[in-house]
Amino acid sequence: MKASTYLAGDDLPAADFNTLVQIARGWKGASASSVTGTAGRDGVHFGKSTGLANATATTIDSNHDWRDRVLTVHAFNLGGANLLPGESTDYTDWSTLGAGTPGVLMGYTGTGALSNTTTGAAVANGAPPVAGTGAGGTSYRVTIGANICLYADPSTGALKAYNATGATVYQWLEVDATADLGVR
Repeated sequence: MKASTYLAGDDLPAADFNTLVQIARGWKGASASSVTGTAGRDGVHFGKSTGLANATATTIDSNHDWRDRVLTVHAFNLGGANLLPGESTDYTDWSTLGAGTPGVLMGYTGTGALSNTTTGAAVANGAPPVAGTGAGGTSYRVTIGANICLYADPSTGALKAYNATGATVYQWLEVDATADLGVR
């Protein structure tokens, strides 16, 4: 069986489905959790040769709806594009770089991010996401480094990054997310 030959919505023969179930890694809310009934996880990895430009919203993934999820993020600042897989010095051991400390960070995406909770203004280039609540709504973001955060676009659910460091940064990100928790 080649799982890659199936598309979403295809009927699976019982034998193929049973094989997938046997080898799949299942996730769901713990029985004693106040957030139960959610099953599944999504994950993506990201590295971009042009980096995350300063004061710019960058789409990381638009294949999933990232709202109402808890993210676990492995983030590493490479210090330059040439260290990304496939680039000129991708053989370099990232642990020796000193350009950034690897981090494992967690946070909740809620209903998405705003740039202003008083007015409800959307995140835009030059207007970074904030965390908080106000007359304009509640805004959620996950900080992954000094002045760098991930957030869900409140209108599309796309996962985005915002860099407000003053310079382009070259991040390697691995993002693992719960299924939609069903609380927002």
